[in-house]
Amino acid sequence: MEKQQVLDNLLTGVLVVDEAMKVTYLNTSAESLLGVSRVKSQGQPLALLLGEYLSMSRFEEILATGQGFIDADCNLGQVHVELAVSVLEGDSRRLVIELTPIDQLKRLSQDAFHQVQQQASQEILRGLAHEIKNPLGGLRGAAQLLSLELTAEQREYTDLIMAQVDRLTDLVDRLLGPKTGPQRSLINIHQVLERVRTLVCLQVPEGIRILRDYDPSLPDMALDGAQIEQAVLNILQNAAQALGESGQIILRSRVASGVTLQGSRHRMVARIDIEDNGPGVPEKLKDTLFYPLVTGRADGSGMGLAIAQSLVALHGGRIELDSQPGRTLFTLYLPMEEA
Repeated sequence: MEKQQVLDNLLTGVLVVDEAMKVTYLNTSAESLLGVSRVKSQGQPLALLLGEYLSMSRFEEILATGQGFIDADCNLGQVHVELAVSVLEGDSRRLVIELTPIDQLKRLSQDAFHQVQQQASQEILRGLAHEIKNPLGGLRGAAQLLSLELTAEQREYTDLIMAQVDRLTDLVDRLLGPKTGPQRSLINIHQVLERVRTLVCLQVPEGIRILRDYDPSLPDMALDGAQIEQAVLNILQNAAQALGESGQIILRSRVASGVTLQGSRHRMVARIDIEDNGPGVPEKLKDTLFYPLVTGRADGSGMGLAIAQSLVALHGGRIELDSQPGRTLFTLYLPMEEA
């Protein structure tokens, strides 16, 4: 039982095939990759699972010769995998087939890179915040003292100085992200999505429709409702602004399985999609869109998506972007269990 749990937690799909070319075992990742049931697949010919994509004569040859092989890029329809086949000797000869999704390896590498980049950005911002807020505090104090010597009409100018100082201080605080970690409680994620949807519907032009596509099976989750609401709101507002006067946004919830977040493997996570049919994200911005102060709009602050990514990261999750003209998809992954 313990060995099976280990195999079921692998990112790599594993199948075992006997001398009759029938499947005797497959793990959870293999089920997900091939879109099959473990119970129904055991005892079935390998050709039923892989025959559409691969020649069975190649596997028969390996059984006969005992020489395995590796294919670095094997097409299994919707996914590309690294295919490794080895021979397991014993009372009878069996094949061990390993399927490692290439796109998953790429995502893991990108996830690790983005974590490092986010940490580096935060360190830089902390240093800048210290250097900026000190003179701002002095400037505000000087304006306050000066206002005491001025007439009511003249204080209009010192009030303006103090207001702009407060605005810049607030911007610096937002750059640094939330001051506390998530204050978790059990919440229904759909109630969060509905609050955000209601708020944005009041702000957008009549030509923009915001549709729902919720999975009612999602359980209550231990989240900071205010922080997740802010993250979803920032993304949804960005999507509405990208559409202009007309278009469609879909709020979607689903359960995703076998997802790795921040180096930890999760059997089940919540997936929240925010999909619009707008013009898409410019290609030159895709890799840096979540960085602070990066924006595709002339009037944008470049803070919304950076804050959203930071808030979701505090919950052990991440946000992914997939965009082309006519379809932009932001996906939030949130662990169902508290990290």
